[in-house]
Amino acid sequence: MRRSARWRRGRGAALNIHANTEIAQQLGADVYVAPCCDDTGEALGALLYFMNVEMGKPISVDLPFLGMGATSEPVSDVVIGHVVDDLLADRVVAWHWGRAEVGPRALGHRSLLSAPFTDRHRTRISTEIKGREPYRPFAAASTEMTREKAPAVVHYDGSARIQTLPETASDPISRILTAFADATGVPILINTSLNGPGAPIANDGDDSLAFASRFPDVVPYVDGKRMTRGAA
Repeated sequence: MRRSARWRRGRGAALNIHANTEIAQQLGADVYVAPCCDDTGEALGALLYFMNVEMGKPISVDLPFLGMGATSEPVSDVVIGHVVDDLLADRVVAWHWGRAEVGPRALGHRSLLSAPFTDRHRTRISTEIKGREPYRPFAAASTEMTREKAPAVVHYDGSARIQTLPETASDPISRILTAFADATGVPILINTSLNGPGAPIANDGDDSLAFASRFPDVVPYVDGKRMTRGAA
């Protein structure tokens, strides 16, 4: 059965930051948008509706990390330092840690990380690794400092996606960003999902290693360990 064009256009409506901001302002309340707000959330939404409404047995889901993987041990400061060293050596880091996120966005457990300093960083990830259209933006806070210090994350019209992180010791991505800022003075990284064109985000460790093996300058880190090529 073919889906209507109208239905297809509506799939990503919940990812529209302008619409969500307007809703929050109109309601005068916080608005939570589930990360799996496209096709990937249909089964989960149906289950939650059935349990809460039809069965009368309220349940909740600890989003967004519902994919394969285990709760990992804390990542050591030594490993964080290795990640920053790789980024400063102009490598791309394939970061795999704990349970995978659900939905179409990179939320820090299955991410490709890169320094943001030049257009070369942008084109390498967008064109050579991700196979994306060149007009797609990366996540960052776009200010005058951003345009000067991190041009790789600034869209052609001067805008950028905004993605922020909590300053928590248990969050490896936050610690990587802090260490990178300490080393460079720039608290910004390119962060995009760990997958290739038309493929889902990497799920288990083998997925991440297989992806990284295709690119000589992509270094995989799986659950707090810097992996050599061919490692399982």
